[in-house]
Amino acid sequence: MDAAIESGVSQPVDPLMLTPEDAVIEAEEARERAAVYTHLRQALGGLTERQREIVTLHFFENHSVTEIAELLGISKPAVSKQLKAAISNLRKTMVNKPGACGSASESSTQNPLLSLDVSTKKKGR
Repeated sequence: MDAAIESGVSQPVDPLMLTPEDAVIEAEEARERAAVYTHLRQALGGLTERQREIVTLHFFENHSVTEIAELLGISKPAVSKQLKAAISNLRKTMVNKPGACGSASESSTQNPLLSLDVSTKKKGR
């Protein structure tokens, strides 16, 4: 799962191509990304094995709820229920963790965990 999380990490920027100000900003953003990924790993560790599997299939491997149901041999409502429970747990963990993704009052445009899509539509690949 760590590989799936880290696949979303942007590639480092060549420091020789940055102004001093941009280098400071890039370093700060890299620290923030590392902190978020650390918190996300910890939050994912708090999910059940089935929830982690469903979250990985849906968000990191871009499978639809229908596809996950077929892969795991369970119903679509069961997948949706597990996915919603997992997202709820992740939100609670990430939002309540100081310095992770912000406060509970933060808008969904600032905190991607607050606007996770759990639709049954097939995602583009």
